[in-house]
This record gives sequence, C-alpha cells and structure tokens, in this order.
Amino acid sequence: MNNDKNKTLKKSKKLKKLKLVRNYETVDKMRYNEDFIKILGELTDIMTRQSEPFRAKAYQKAQETIIAFKGDITDPEKQLKGKTGIGNTILSKLEEYINTGTLGILEREKNNPVNLFTKIYGVGPKKADELVKAGITSISDLRKNNNVLNDIQKVGLKYYDDINERIPRSEIDDFFITLSLIFEELAPMGAKFDIVGSYRRGLANSGDIDVIITNEKNNNSVFNQLLDRLIENGIIIEVLSRGKVKSLVIAKIYPDKKDTLARRVDFLYAPPEEYAFAVLYFTGSKIFNTLMRQRALDLGYTLNEHGLSYMKGGVKGSKVDKEFPDEKSIFDFLGMKYKKPEERIDGQSIEFKEDIIPPPEKKEDGGLEGPTLHNKTLKKLKIVSVTDNINKFKKEGISALKMMTESELTTIIHTANNAYYCDEEPILTDNLYDILIEYMLEKYPKNTVAKEGHTNCDVIVEKNKVKLPYELWSMDKLKPTTDAVNKWIKKYSGPYVISCKLDGISALYISGKKSNEAKLYTRGNGIYGQDITHLIPSIIWKNKSINDFEISFAIRGEIIIKKSVFEKKYADKFANPRNFVAGIVNKKSINHDILSDLDFVPYEVIKPEIKPSEQMGFLLSEWVSPPVNFVIERKISNENLSELLLEWREKYDYEIDGVIVVNDEIYPRPEKNPEYAFAFKMVISDQIAEAKVVDVIWTPSKDGYLKPRVRIEPIVLGGVKIEYATGFNAKFIKDNNIGIGALVSIVRSGDVIPHIVSVVEPAEMPKMPDGLFEWNDTGVDAILIDKDDNSVVREKNITSFFKGLQITGLGSGIIKNIINAGFDTVPKIIAMNKKDFLKVEGFKEKLASKIFNGIKEKVDGASLVELMAASNIFGRGFGERRFQTILKIYPDILISNISDKEKINMLIKIDGLANKTAQNFVEKIPNFIEFMNDAGLEGTLYNVSSNISTKETEFNEENPLWEKKIVMTGFRDKELMEKIKSVGGEIAASVSKNTFLVLVKDKDVDTSKVDEAKKLGLPIMTPNEFTNKYFAV
Repeated sequence: MNNDKNKTLKKSKKLKKLKLVRNYETVDKMRYNEDFIKILGELTDIMTRQSEPFRAKAYQKAQETIIAFKGDITDPEKQLKGKTGIGNTILSKLEEYINTGTLGILEREKNNPVNLFTKIYGVGPKKADELVKAGITSISDLRKNNNVLNDIQKVGLKYYDDINERIPRSEIDDFFITLSLIFEELAPMGAKFDIVGSYRRGLANSGDIDVIITNEKNNNSVFNQLLDRLIENGIIIEVLSRGKVKSLVIAKIYPDKKDTLARRVDFLYAPPEEYAFAVLYFTGSKIFNTLMRQRALDLGYTLNEHGLSYMKGGVKGSKVDKEFPDEKSIFDFLGMKYKKPEERIDGQSIEFKEDIIPPPEKKEDGGLEGPTLHNKTLKKLKIVSVTDNINKFKKEGISALKMMTESELTTIIHTANNAYYCDEEPILTDNLYDILIEYMLEKYPKNTVAKEGHTNCDVIVEKNKVKLPYELWSMDKLKPTTDAVNKWIKKYSGPYVISCKLDGISALYISGKKSNEAKLYTRGNGIYGQDITHLIPSIIWKNKSINDFEISFAIRGEIIIKKSVFEKKYADKFANPRNFVAGIVNKKSINHDILSDLDFVPYEVIKPEIKPSEQMGFLLSEWVSPPVNFVIERKISNENLSELLLEWREKYDYEIDGVIVVNDEIYPRPEKNPEYAFAFKMVISDQIAEAKVVDVIWTPSKDGYLKPRVRIEPIVLGGVKIEYATGFNAKFIKDNNIGIGALVSIVRSGDVIPHIVSVVEPAEMPKMPDGLFEWNDTGVDAILIDKDDNSVVREKNITSFFKGLQITGLGSGIIKNIINAGFDTVPKIIAMNKKDFLKVEGFKEKLASKIFNGIKEKVDGASLVELMAASNIFGRGFGERRFQTILKIYPDILISNISDKEKINMLIKIDGLANKTAQNFVEKIPNFIEFMNDAGLEGTLYNVSSNISTKETEFNEENPLWEKKIVMTGFRDKELMEKIKSVGGEIAASVSKNTFLVLVKDKDVDTSKVDEAKKLGLPIMTPNEFTNKYFAV
C-alpha cells in the first residue's frame, strides 16, 4: 500500500514539474498532438525570423505530419519514427518536451533580440541581424536610434506596442458595424464582405483583422472606395501597402476617442469565383486548413485560397471546372461534413462522408482516363448521353458546360465536328460551336480535340472520299478585344486584302489546261474531302459553254446560294441557306434546276502562287464568275473592319459570317491556321461591340419580378472588360429570341451599365426563367408564381424591411446569417431576444446587444405608414406617400369590418387611385394584418391618429419638387428627406424613367443607381448642390 502511495506521489511531482494538469491514472497515455503542433509551430516561426528557411521548412513539414496523424500520439518514438519529416532531430525535440515540459531552444530564443525586432512590421531577419550587430538589443534602444530604419519600419516601430496587443472581440464587432454602414453606402449591387480569421471562428480576441471583399459582377471598385472612405474618416491612419486587390493598413477602430490602440487590418479583394475559397482559407484554423488541403490531395486535387485544381504526380494541373458558391459546396465536393467556423479547431473537427469519386486522370495524349470504380460507385453513376449534354448546353449555356467533365466536353466537340464539317448537317450553330471551343480552350488549353477542331473529325470511307491535293486550313478568329487588331498589325504591316467570309460549303476547284481535267472537292476536314466533280457542269458552268484554260490552277471557293434566291424559292422548306446547300451537295441524285441555283464563289488562288491582291486580279480576269467581294486597304482598324462587316452583311448577295483579312504577301503553304490572316466576325469599337450570349441569368426582385441579366463572352469595350449586359425585361428576351448562342450588339456609353441595342443573330430559342412564372398585366415582366416561398425574394424583403426602418448594422450579410440560424421572417427577427442573436454565426455579446437594441428602438418608433411601406406586402406601386394619402382620408380602412367591395369603392374616390390599384390594396389587407399580429405590432393598427396626421397638409403645387420622385444613393439624410416631403416631393427607392433626379454624397461614387441614372440621362446632384438650388433662402 505504502509503495503504491509513494509511486503516486512521484507521479504527482513529475506532473508539477511538467506544469501539466493530468489525471494520475492516465498519465502514461497522455495525448501530445496539440502540444507537439504548438512547439513545432513556434520553432518554425523562430527559424523564419532568423532567416533559416530550410530549418523552418523542416519543422513545418514535421508539424503537418503530426496535424494529419490520425489518433492520439502518446509515444512519438513508436508512432512517428520514419514518417514524413520526422527524423532523429525532430524526435529528440519531442522527447525533450515530454521530459521537461519545454524546449531549451524556445527558452533561449525568448530573449533573442532578433526575434523581438522581426515582430516589428517591415523588419526582416537581415535587418534585425544588422541592428543587433550595431549594438541595438531592445525596442527602447531602437526608438532612440530610429534613423537606421526606413519609413515603413518607422511606422511599424511607432505602433509596435499597439499592434502586438490582442484585439477584443467587442472592438471588432464595432468595426464590423462601421464597415457595414460604409459598405452599404458605397457598394454596388452584388458586393459583400466578411471579417474572417479567428474573429469568424468566434474567438474572444484576435491578433489582427482580416477583411475579404467581393462582387458578383467582379467589379472591385468598392475595394478602393472603401479604403478611401476609411482614410477620409480617420479610421485608417497608416497605409503599409496598397495594391489592386490587397492592402495592409494600421487603423484605429475608434478614431474620435483618445488613447485607443492602433490595430493591424488587412483588406483583400477576391473575385466571385474565388470568394468561397478565400473565406475558407483565411478563416482557419491553420490545423483545420492543413487537414482539408490533405483531404484534397488524397482525392487527387490541390486546394488553396484561389480554388481547387487537379493534381497528378505532384504536378498542379488545370482548375476544377465547377462553381463553388459558398464554403459548404467545397466541403461537399471533398466529401466532408460541413463545419461552422467556430467548429474548425483541429483534426478532431474533421468528419468525412462516404463514397467519394476521385477525379479523372489525364492521359499522355491530353484525353482523360476515368478512375477505377467499384460496383457500389458504379450503381450511383448516371450515364449521360452526348445528345443529352448537347441539349443541356443549348438550354442552359455556359453554366451547363461548367458541370461537365473534360471527357464529356471532348465528346461534344468531336460529335459537332463530324456533323458540321464532315456530314454537313450541323448540330450546333456557329455561335454555339464557338462558345464551346473557346470555353474548352480556356479551361483545358492542352486538349487536342479542341485545338485540332475540324481536322479531327471522322470522314466516312466512301468511294468519293479522297485525300485533298492541298490541305485547306481555316482562319483563326480574332478575340473580341479592342487592341487585338493593333497587336496583329504590328507584325503584319500591310497592305491588306479584306474580303467577305462566306457562309456556305467550302470547296476546292483544280484543273489542268483542259477543262475535262477539272476536279471539285468539298473541304471535309481540311485534309480529306469528298469528290463532287460531277457537280461542276451545274454549279460552275451552269448554262455557259465549257472552256479550256491557258494554265493549270487550283482555286478555293464557297458553294453558296444568293439570299434572294433562297428567300424566293426555298425559305419555306429549309431552316437556313447553309443547311440547304449542304443537303443539295450531298444528294446522290442530281437535279440540274436546283443545282444551277447554287454558285461557286472563289476567294483564294492556291496555284499559281501569287500575292492575295494578284489572286483577286486573276479571278476577275480569268474566272467564269466574279470573285468574293473584296477591298484593298493600306490601314485597318476595328472601326473600318466593323463598318465593312455591317455594310456587307446588309448589302452583299450572299450570307456572310465575318470578314477575312490577309496581309498582301506571298507565304509558304501553311500546315495550320495561318498567322498572316484572321477572321473578323463581330463588330467592335470603343463604345459598341458584338458578343455571343452564353447565358441569361434570372434573378427575382423583392416583388417577385424576374429580372434578366445577359451573360456574354468577355469583351473589352472602352478599356473595360464586359461580361454582362442588362436584359431589360422578360418581353425583351422573348421577343428578340435572346438565348444561348445569340449574337447581340452591346453599347457602353460613358460609365453606364452595358445594354443590348440590337440582336444580330437570334438564338434557336430564348432562355426564359426556370420554374413557374406568369406574365404581368402589361405582358412585359415575368413574375414568380411562388414568390412567397422563394428564398431570394424572402431575403430581399427582410433586408428591405430593416433597411427601410434605417436600422444600423443590419446589412444583407448579417441578414443572411440570421436567416441561416432559422429566423427567416421579419416577425421572427423582431421577436428575437439577445440569446437568440448569440446563436447566429459571427454574433457575440456586444454585436447582439447593438442589433437587438437597434431593432427594438426603430420598430417601436415606426409609424403605421413606415411599417406598411417597409413590409412590401402591398407590392409594387405602394410607398409611404400613397399610404399617407389613403390613411389620411380613411384612417380605419385596415381594421374596418365593411366589405372589400365597399373599401374599393371608397378608395377609387381618391384622386389618382385607379380601380386596379384599389383592388390590389384591399386584397393585401388580410396579409398585412396577419404580419402585424405575428410581429406583435397589432396595437399600431388601432393607433393611427398618433402615427399619422389626419389634417391635410397644404402643398404649393407650383414648387418645382411637387410630386417629383427623388432617389438618394450612397447616403441617407433624414433632415433632407423631410424637407423634400414637406414641399410635396417623394423619396423613391429605385431609379426609373419617372425619377426626377438622383442625389449622391460624392459625384465620383459608382453605384447601380448612378449607372442607371446616367443611362437615362437624369440629373445627378450632391446634397449641397440640391439644397442651394431648391431650398436656398
């Protein structure tokens, strides 16, 4: 018994020596994982500060191995020896820690001035070593000799004590609210931000503050505007570095308070496709991130703050072509159970799902080889046919392509090549095919099928299929950027032969001197084609006599039909001229009358070898019919090429799909698409351009109206990259057949939102909204049928309600988190107590109190009119002014027991209130009553007299603001709003043709409302300008 007691006492003393609190009975099975990770992290940091990168890397590698270790580490010698990065040196350090509770090197380095100085912003290991060698060994010494530092280092030293203090969570809560208010003023539509790092993980304090910003349209203007405003407001006091997407600063969260500490704040802009990855990465924790990256590697990917990419043999490949709208989508992709930020602690936080399919492996030829799949997995896979994928692409556009594998995309291209270039029966329009190829080459630039295009199609082995005497290559299409032509002409100085790019069947005519030696071939895949010599008499000579020639020659041309002939004789039976020509050429039986309607229009002389300009002269003088329309120019530009394209499209006898530009020199016959020539297929200038539609995105407004945004292939217009244009409304999309593959003309005048001015080529069908919708009474807008159940509409209405009541700090980001916590209606949020707010992601005591108190104050103080307007229950066309008018005349109309018919008859007596408007109002009364009851605000319904004055307000109808709609954007000024209302003006929420003017705090501000105002040509004024003009005494 005494021996047992002595053993226990010895154990107890050992534990005290180790400064560890353990259960005596389990001391021999202690878990050391977290301790080892911590000390190895400290060693990595020290070696980095001392400019020992290789030693730092060694400690980091060992740390990552321990992070990834599954299970408890109780005996490093047995469990870790031989594992990656764990050698004898590392093992000795771990054993030393077990025996002593610390490491000698850590104790020694605590007092090393090099480690101290490298904690000063801007001071690296080399500079720190210089300071020590100069006899400077403390912060106080350095402050006395700060002339040895550069400007940034001096700033780091100045705020050294402050920025090495931890930041309480409550202070970051306040900063979050400050940022939210500024962001709400400045941010364009679709912009948002998050404060990440340990703050987002719910920790009580943080070392610094990390802010990540994005915009769904990838408009990063708000990044600079936010920084400028924070500098202007005195919050940012020092800018350490500032780039286009990243800025490191020192800030004071409370600039008006004395003796407040300076804090380190980092701002980062992330493109929308990278935002989820950036938020995930910078939220941490480091251990959690390490294990998540390892999970990606185990599955054949690599993960970082920019996205997921394929990984093969240690080499990073192309990005995973899939949209990741949020962090959960990344967890799902990697087969991991989603963890909230506060749950992301260490290895014990990681949980995996089952049945994860690894990525396809790339073969040496650029194709794909699928993973080895077990029967269980195969049962879950759905085989999708190429036809299904093609139809999905036609219907859904580029979003469908993003969900397909490289193998599936390759199959579509191969099928389309065969159909278009070989079978002459296209399954995709030219524009759809271009979208597919360009998307494929952007995502998979090494894909051989995409690069070879039509040369890789199958040619059916028939007796009339032959190898062509000359290889017939196509033309590269110039990318739709305003500087592409200028780049090309720097290499090829002209003059230039410019001709029509005919839209028929490409062919080759060769002949010796004797006419009976002539041959005619279709182009096929450019290497093998079809012998159609039997068509020469009908297509080439028609009713003319067949002549011999003085020389042998080879001519490229297009078999095509005049637009007028097609419209007159064949348009009612065939979809388009090209399909008609292809069908006739491929027919086995010959109909001379129909064939004689086809023409062979020559555009290139292969033999004899002469310059392009001389080729056109040869064709004019020697050939039996005129060559393709052409001009010779000494200079070319986007403007003159666009003018030619527009003119020839309209006036030329044949269908064209662009112009061909060739430098007027003789070049060796190419073995690929020539570099000395290009196809110019779309109009482009500084303010107007043509672009292909790749998607139409429908987003519901808070009223359930579905608004279209047209996504186009990226073009550069006026020096700005354009990817989206406004689609106006559903009628515009439907009537103009705007869908996948449509070619549209985009205009960008000044800085307004780009919009479609015309449709050059309609799509096969318009891309209308998915799901159920109905048309409004005017037939202009599509409205969701189930709008009350739509999550986007619900979120917008909730955000609009609290924004309408001007509740501080309740922006769209916070609202989204509140909804995710289960409080998904306005009444539920109004009923929340402080404890409820603490259940919301990102909320701690101070933020919860501020939001709770803000809601209570504003809701309790809101008038009935304000609540009616903010609720949006009555829908479009109803605002505070209209409710004010109704309740002044009929203050009890909401709670009156009279019939709906009587209420309608009462309302239509009000000047300006039509019967339909009265009906809409009365129909929504029960919904509003229910809303008020659910929100616990029913008392306001019976207290109209204290909420609204029933006395008529006298307005001067001669006042220039009488009944004028005025929009404020980027700021709120309650006093000015009351002034406007006092003279009969109205504060409107959105910009339209009925808006009188738009007020902005700063004329340099860039918001969607300002863009719309510029487009409509509306006056834009600052508050001072407006007050001086309309309220000057």
